[in-house]
Amino acid sequence: MKLPKESGERGQEASKKYLESSGVVDSLTKVLFALNEKNDKPTSTFEIIQQKLGGPLVSDYKKLHAEKSELQINTMIFWLNIHAYIVP
Repeated sequence: MKLPKESGERGQEASKKYLESSGVVDSLTKVLFALNEKNDKPTSTFEIIQQKLGGPLVSDYKKLHAEKSELQINTMIFWLNIHAYIVP
């Protein structure tokens, strides 16, 4: 289901209906209520919302990015070694 592309008030109403029918409003409401009920407020609200909605944490993203960089370096070294072996 795609987000409607209407303009003006009709577009806002169509977008609102889409967000409600797809469960976005309900999910965000639940997350915000859970966040509000916490006694100790988190330092990173964004990370809590991201975690509650099932997304990766920033720390997970950083680990994956570091792993990707390491794999790219290792791949480059591998191909340089292959090239050095083939080309005298």
